[in-house]
Amino acid sequence: MCEYVVSERGFRVGARSRPAPPLYEGISLGRFASALKLPVRPGRVLSKGSGLGQPEPRRFPTELPWLDPWGVARELALYDALSKVEDWAEGKLRDLTLQPN
Repeated sequence: MCEYVVSERGFRVGARSRPAPPLYEGISLGRFASALKLPVRPGRVLSKGSGLGQPEPRRFPTELPWLDPWGVARELALYDALSKVEDWAEGKLRDLTLQPN
């Protein structure tokens, strides 16, 4: 079984001295595809049903929340937002340093 998760996060950058409008805003995306499924009981095989003799189906281990596909996608969306803000800030700083005094 495979999971494909997309997380979307809106963000905005503002100045405390000027609350509106935002200086920069956008939407970031985090995409995560997971095929990592740990065995329910390693080494066991199905003893009944149509999958007789086959390894047990794999599923997401709930005891490892850091592997949750939704959590990973949310973190990737946050990273994307921070990267976009960093690129924007770098461009603004470059513009300020290139302007004549």
